[in-house]
Amino acid sequence: MNEMEEDRNTEEQLRRQDDNVHEEEEETACASSSDDGRRHMWSVGCLCDIVEVTPVSVMQPVKYFFTWQGVLTIAYSGIPPSLLQLKKRIKEEFPGIRNESAGSLWPITSLACLHDRRYPSLSQLYELHHICSEESSSLVVSPYVLLNNLSVVLYGNCCLEKNMLVTRIPLSYPADFTGPPLEESTYVAKVLNDFKAENLENYLAHFSEDGYHSAHYKNSRSGVSLVHFIATPPPSLARFRQRVESALPGLYDWFSESSLHITIRPLV
Repeated sequence: MNEMEEDRNTEEQLRRQDDNVHEEEEETACASSSDDGRRHMWSVGCLCDIVEVTPVSVMQPVKYFFTWQGVLTIAYSGIPPSLLQLKKRIKEEFPGIRNESAGSLWPITSLACLHDRRYPSLSQLYELHHICSEESSSLVVSPYVLLNNLSVVLYGNCCLEKNMLVTRIPLSYPADFTGPPLEESTYVAKVLNDFKAENLENYLAHFSEDGYHSAHYKNSRSGVSLVHFIATPPPSLARFRQRVESALPGLYDWFSESSLHITIRPLV
């Protein structure tokens, strides 16, 4: 079998995976009778026109890690070219759109945050770092995340557990399975390079600051983002969560599995 035939077979397998994952999904639409509501739906329509022509792509999960604020996260190898082009087009079509935040400049999935007023000790950070390092070896052999749709989400809290409106937009075939460009993978590697055992004392100082604990993620706060919801979490996630809970009981507030996502960019 030549390389072109293998690519066609891979695409067909992912297309069937796409059909199986979403065959039971129910699509809903919501519109407002007010002028503001009509303007909002018109804007979403323009965005949909841009999103729906974006090719299906994939992302490779590469590492479990925690941010400077203690958020447990999955990092991916980088943003694929088709999504970089989409982000560029959105910026061009909507020049007044809000700037991107750190959570969309590189691809991650947030898994859990610290409970309010709970802080780990340095020894607990070393144990958490050890768990992340060991479990990351299973991520690199996990299935790729298939980005076959994106969702415009009017959310009611920052972890997307409470959403007021979700508009799912299928992406287009033929798929583009090109990996992230060098500058993207280099950026991810640079960020993850700080995640070293010798840097954990510096992490501890940030962990002691409030701001990205449960209240930040789960209290009411509205906004609009373009995201991809994770249809099938990595097989190792359940074991990772069990190990963290065993080593650091009651420290972390886990996000519901149905809310797990990759933020493409904030919109409002």
